[in-house]
Amino acid sequence: MYKKYIYRIFKVLLFWNIFYATVVQYLVNAFGAQYNYSFHTLIDIFNDTLYGKFHMWYLYMCIGLYIITPLLRPITKNKEALEYFIITFLLIVQILPFIFSLFNNIFSTHKANIFSEVLAKLMIFMVAGFSGYYVIGHYLSTIEIKNKSTLTTIYTVGFISLILTYILKIVFSIVKQKDFLDYGDYNSLNVSITAISIFIFFKYNSNVMSFRF
Repeated sequence: MYKKYIYRIFKVLLFWNIFYATVVQYLVNAFGAQYNYSFHTLIDIFNDTLYGKFHMWYLYMCIGLYIITPLLRPITKNKEALEYFIITFLLIVQILPFIFSLFNNIFSTHKANIFSEVLAKLMIFMVAGFSGYYVIGHYLSTIEIKNKSTLTTIYTVGFISLILTYILKIVFSIVKQKDFLDYGDYNSLNVSITAISIFIFFKYNSNVMSFRF
C-alpha cells in the first residue's frame, strides 16, 4: 500500500508543491510582489513545499486515509461493525449537529449550540472527517440496489438536498444580513446526502468510481 499508492501520491504532491513554491511564486508572480532573495527565501520555499497550496488538501487527505486503511479493513469485513460505524458517523457527526444548528439559526438562540459542544466533547475522531465518507464509499460499492424506484428516490432526495443547501444559505444570509457559511461544509447532512446520491448515480451509470479495501 505504501509503495503502490502512498508513494505515487507523495511524488505528485511533492512535485506540485515545489512547482507552486518556486515557479509560480517567484517566476510567474501573478500579483507582482517584491521579493528580497536571501536565506529566508529558502526557508519560505521549504515551508511552502511542506505545507502546499490550499487546493492540494485532497492529496494530503488521501495519504491520511491510506495510512488508516489497515485499521478500517477489519471494520469493513464485519457487517455489524461496518453498519455501526456508518450509523455513528451519520448520527453524531451529521444528523444531530444539523438539527441543533438549524434550531439555533431558526430561533436565533445560542443555547442549542450547547448540545453540539457536548457532542464535540465526546471526541469521536475515528468516525469523523473523511474516514466516514471513506467507509460509506466502500459500503455503497459492495451493496446492490436493483429496484429502479429506490434509485430514483435516492437521486430525488439528493437533488432536493442540493437545492436545500442553496436555499438555507440564501435565506439565512438575508435574515442575518451577512454571508452565511453554514450548511456548505462537507460534514453537513445536506451535503452528505447529495454526495451519497451522486456516488450511487455514477455507480449505476458508469464504471469510473470504485472504492475497495
